[in-house]
Amino acid sequence: MAAEYGIENLLRPPVEFYSAATALLGAGAIVGSPSIFMIAPTTSYLLAAGLTYLSVQRARQGYEPWRYQKQIRRMRDFNMYSRDIPVSNKTTWLGMGFEWKAIHTQRLTDLKLAKNAHYLEMGSTYNAARKLEDHFEHNETITKILKPLSSQSRFNPARPMPPTGGDKAIHAVSPEEYDIKQPLDNRSGHTLIAGTTRAGKSKMFEVLITQAIQRKVYTQPGKPKDFEGPVVCLDPKGDASLMTRMYIEAKRAGRKFYIFHLGFPSISCRYNAVAGSFARFTEVASRSTDQLSSSGSGAAFKDFAWRFVNIIANAEIAMGVRPTFESIQEHIMNIEPLFCKYAESYLDGTEDPSWLDEVEDLEKAVGRKLPRNFEGRTIRTYVLHVYLTEKKVFDPVVRGLMSAVAYEKGYFDKITASFLPLLEKLTTGEINDLLSPDYDDPNDKRPILDWMKVARQNAVVYCGFDAMSDQVVSDTVGGNMISDLVSTSGYIYKNGMADGFGALSEEDKKPTFQLFIDEGAELASERIIPMLNKAGGAGISLTMAMQGRADMPMKTGSTDMANVIYSNFNTLIMLRVKTRETAELLTDQLGEVYIHSLMRMSGANDSSDVDNKIHFTSGSQDRQSSEKVPLITPDNIINQPKGQAFALVDGATLYHIRIPLLKDEPHELPPSLAKLRRLMADRYKTGEGWWKSSEFTQDTLVDDGIPNSENGDSDSSIVSHNPDENMDRDGEYESLMEHITNGE
Repeated sequence: MAAEYGIENLLRPPVEFYSAATALLGAGAIVGSPSIFMIAPTTSYLLAAGLTYLSVQRARQGYEPWRYQKQIRRMRDFNMYSRDIPVSNKTTWLGMGFEWKAIHTQRLTDLKLAKNAHYLEMGSTYNAARKLEDHFEHNETITKILKPLSSQSRFNPARPMPPTGGDKAIHAVSPEEYDIKQPLDNRSGHTLIAGTTRAGKSKMFEVLITQAIQRKVYTQPGKPKDFEGPVVCLDPKGDASLMTRMYIEAKRAGRKFYIFHLGFPSISCRYNAVAGSFARFTEVASRSTDQLSSSGSGAAFKDFAWRFVNIIANAEIAMGVRPTFESIQEHIMNIEPLFCKYAESYLDGTEDPSWLDEVEDLEKAVGRKLPRNFEGRTIRTYVLHVYLTEKKVFDPVVRGLMSAVAYEKGYFDKITASFLPLLEKLTTGEINDLLSPDYDDPNDKRPILDWMKVARQNAVVYCGFDAMSDQVVSDTVGGNMISDLVSTSGYIYKNGMADGFGALSEEDKKPTFQLFIDEGAELASERIIPMLNKAGGAGISLTMAMQGRADMPMKTGSTDMANVIYSNFNTLIMLRVKTRETAELLTDQLGEVYIHSLMRMSGANDSSDVDNKIHFTSGSQDRQSSEKVPLITPDNIINQPKGQAFALVDGATLYHIRIPLLKDEPHELPPSLAKLRRLMADRYKTGEGWWKSSEFTQDTLVDDGIPNSENGDSDSSIVSHNPDENMDRDGEYESLMEHITNGE
């Protein structure tokens, strides 16, 4: 009937059970006493078989509404070990769920009717059990007696609901659920996960990252399966659980694992945050000055700072020195040594060996009297400038340095003053050694994070930015890291991983950078847009999480830029959110469907005609009407339980999914990493109060005394110990890594 008239009524008594029981009893009676029914024994078997078939059919028809009504009252737990997550080389597993269609909108609408409210109530037994637990909460003896009532055993009729909150009816509209999977090819369109605090974003990340770390695919025809590429997580807030999950999965997969964390410099990898990887020299200047204000009068100061950083970077690179924040700060404060050193090096390479004598003669002739714009400069600087001007040198680096030193020193200092506070934050204390690594220091065995090496090793990298302690440093380093990844992936796309290795480059594979950014609004800027709209083809698959729609325009300062960022995500996973504006990111992409409703009408009419034998008439009828409504509403998203989400996959198909809570693996963390996890969990709050400043100090880890390794054996599959790769430095990092790499 439902198929014929378009009406499905699962919210009704399962009356089919009555006819099923009657038919079954009739079948038994006919077989047991055929003579009572005056039929032959042979015939009785045929009739009994027919009645049994009818009983089964009617019972099956009654089972559907009975099962539906039973399961909508209770939410199901969803826990599993990470090793049980299905890992495929063709798809990404998102969770358990179903495709959301018009029938589910119809069912959810029916459940919201007042007459059907009792179907969602837990019942008197459940309510009585909860009241008893609350009443005797402080009585230990009775609490022990009542403990079976809180058991999650399926044989406990009053077992408590999981603490997920929300509207349990949303997922209950489908008794059947199955594995929801996304084809791997769709990942190049990027994935956006939205959800409020404690809604399950990090758990979703854990599920996706686990698969990314464990997945092996055919990277080259005729070759065995291999890992797709590096797995990188950028975490501004510092989620201890997420870091731990990445370590556990990296160790289980036998992959190298690196930690970069601004809040724990002593055990972090080092990273050149301004010149890690770049395709053009101008990128160094752009990354250095990106955090300066570009509005109003600040734009002129930013452009001036950019120009001089670009001059410094070009000079350092030409001299074979990799720029760092420390070297840029040094030369911004005093550019003369760099000018003199590069000018003399340039002149040494010319065919005129007499330049030194001419310069010394000029020094004697000038004496101590300098032009006004060179006051405060050294005589050597002025003389070199005069000599190079007379020789009409057109080397671009020389000309840039000459223009820099030609500015009056006081004026130069005033113009660059707005840039120095940023550099101070990036070069103070332990942060300086972390972000401006000395590549030639043999005593520092902390690895220097290099994305090309990470790609070649198929490594797993966790990056924490300590955003709650210093937002400026977090934004600068995180943004530069994004630019580095885009630059590296572009280079690999054009040249391959084996560029420069001769014949190896002919059969070179191109890895997929699987990048995960938690709290993506914290790192949102113009630099993330090239990654979204171009880097997908170069091998970057981005999955980003955020809390609300307003976070992005607030961070970028532009609604248009935020909309550009949103429009580059083809897959959208929406957990519980707090605002309709955020929910409309999904609902605005969905159409409308028709739902049906029945209206009952009855009435009676009497007749005043005394000659008519019909004194009154009555009648009743059911009228079916159709109404056009949204497939889902923002309220449906806002009212979701924790751990549930609507997923619009590749902009086409809408699913409702449940995300598993991954169980902790016993005895998998070494002592040092377990201690680090506790420190992160204590000092980086990911729930309510996340906006408060962290009380963590950089030397807390040292004061707490991370234990030294007692086991000298190491597992090189987790962290490289090859000194030729510059990925092993001693100090506290080595102490921690010994524990991480031991098979504990």
